Amino acid sequence: MTDVFEKMVQSILAAGQIDLKARCKQETEEEVFRLILGFSADFAKPEDIIELFGESYFPGTFAIGEIDRHSEFLCQETNIGYDPWVRREIRRDIEAMRQVSGLIVDSSLISNVEDDVLQLLCHEVMGNKRLCDLIALQEYTDIFRRLILALLLGNPELEVNTYRELNEVGGAISLAILPKLDNLRLHELLKMSLAAGLIGLNLKTSASATSKIHQSGIIPLSLHECIDQQLARVYEQLQRKTQEEMAIDYWEDYEKHVLQTQPKNLVVFTDDYIETIFDLKLVERQLYHNPNLTVCVIPRARRYGNDASYEDVVRLLEEPVFRTLKLQNSQGRLKVSPDGPRLGTVNGLRISQGVADQLKRCDALFVKGARAYEMLQGVGKPAYFGFAVCREISEAVTGINAETGALVFIRQHPFQRTFSGFRMRRSRPHEFRTGRRSFLCQITSRDLYEEDLLPSFYHNLCKDGYDALRERTVQTDRFLDDLDRDLRRGLTLIVRPSYQVTRQLVAINERLRALAPRHFYYDALRFHFTIISLITACEAFDLDRIPLELYERTIREVLIAFPPFVVEFIGVGPTRNSVIAKGFPMGGISEAIRDALRDRLRAAGLGRGVDERYRSRGAHITLGRLKVVEDFSPMIACLEELCSARLGRMRVQQAQLVVNDFYMSPDKVKVISEIALVAK
Repeated sequence: MTDVFEKMVQSILAAGQIDLKARCKQETEEEVFRLILGFSADFAKPEDIIELFGESYFPGTFAIGEIDRHSEFLCQETNIGYDPWVRREIRRDIEAMRQVSGLIVDSSLISNVEDDVLQLLCHEVMGNKRLCDLIALQEYTDIFRRLILALLLGNPELEVNTYRELNEVGGAISLAILPKLDNLRLHELLKMSLAAGLIGLNLKTSASATSKIHQSGIIPLSLHECIDQQLARVYEQLQRKTQEEMAIDYWEDYEKHVLQTQPKNLVVFTDDYIETIFDLKLVERQLYHNPNLTVCVIPRARRYGNDASYEDVVRLLEEPVFRTLKLQNSQGRLKVSPDGPRLGTVNGLRISQGVADQLKRCDALFVKGARAYEMLQGVGKPAYFGFAVCREISEAVTGINAETGALVFIRQHPFQRTFSGFRMRRSRPHEFRTGRRSFLCQITSRDLYEEDLLPSFYHNLCKDGYDALRERTVQTDRFLDDLDRDLRRGLTLIVRPSYQVTRQLVAINERLRALAPRHFYYDALRFHFTIISLITACEAFDLDRIPLELYERTIREVLIAFPPFVVEFIGVGPTRNSVIAKGFPMGGISEAIRDALRDRLRAAGLGRGVDERYRSRGAHITLGRLKVVEDFSPMIACLEELCSARLGRMRVQQAQLVVNDFYMSPDKVKVISEIALVAK
């Protein structure tokens, strides 16, 4: 054992926090570091952790031990260097505890504590890993405090309520607001509970959020202003926030799979104390809405930061506004677990056996908080995550501007990760509409959300097409009778379908041609889907004035950062001027590529003509264009029969940069370059 570790052990032993009788050195180290890392005394069995999270699960975006080694992806708070960053965070936390608890630490000793913590973070534990390599960014504030308290007082679990005043003021305001919410629909109440996460963020440090908090979208509180004076203002701002459209919204999916089916067992992980008050009201209304629903609320085991503790939730149930919820508790439909996380977030590797048992029994998770979202990627249950985007890390993983405080409600399938590639964020610079630059994950939750909206997008597009066919208001093109007259040219990044998919599309066109022969059907050499339209086909196109090398270089720099992806083609349908095969990209990669291309092309001065005709979405392949107005009944019947036909799937490994006419005619298409997707 190192001297500093021995010093910490003696401090903890003197405080009676551990019993080292008849323990070997390895057992002693494991018990001490489990205490420091926030393990419960009855931590879950390894086989249960694997069942719930899989064998490759690692919580959070990165371990703090990576800060020195991979500075290119770090947020603003950590790019000052590892040692200075750790020292700064230790000083911040000691000062915060001194202010609220009277913790006496001689200023001359603070640097000693900093030195000790730095040494302990390098200590090898549990399988020869450094302690700092076991600490996710999202949990470092809690573990740093546990180290400080262990060194100074011998008790890592000592509660030092640095947010007591914030929670008192915010809690009183929140409880006063609740009676005003009785007439809200469930979706509106969800938005209110998400927006409540913005209340009082001006009084939290960035350390509490583990990355920079953007202040522009928050709902501020004052510790000195009368509560009654603040009440109306906070309520008004909450109402205004709930009138905004959510940036990511899977409520309909949640309602269908949790609130409209029976029976269901839901686990709810709460977050900050203030928003937990609103969350409990939302739980109450859900229990009323679905009589077959049971809910287990899992707050933090004790008070960490300004998160709600088990004691807080039990006390809140005694409030008159929660009398109905308390009744549900007494009837067994609501449970409150005392075995929750022992950190200010949720680390799946350190849950108690009680929580593991609840997770194994449940049908779905409802998780509040951005840090918990980042920590629970890949959990093996259907999960829904709700928070307001106001942190730099949240911005990177969602793809949503943190200055807006936008609300998100994210669905995650069992063992799915709804963001990935955080360490590659330098390869995806992004400029928001405000002009502020940021760096996003390789795949963000918004990329996946855009992909999940495709069924609705195609449904609306084809509904409009069917209406046009029935009403004979279709749009035809004047060049279809003589393509040689069409002098329009453009620049496009496209993907050609695989041989297997092409065969299916050719067969469909043969069938359509037999039923409605007067229209213009594409042959196999014209089939493609568009990644992005760079310059819309027009007669003014002048190839000699186009900086093709710059286009190619810029596109290559983007595509090299992304891996191949799969597209599945399901169904055929009409638009107002064409017939299309509906393509569904998988994994969010295609949307991420498009977003990165738009940003990078704009930065290179090539953004003017991008997506000029319409914003590229999905991966549809045009099968033919409507050429005449006629009785479309035979075509409609055929398309309705094929609306859900399985047309095959393909793996997209490269794209073509082409100069093309409007119809991708083989004799007019010029391939400038073939560019591979190469990232692993």
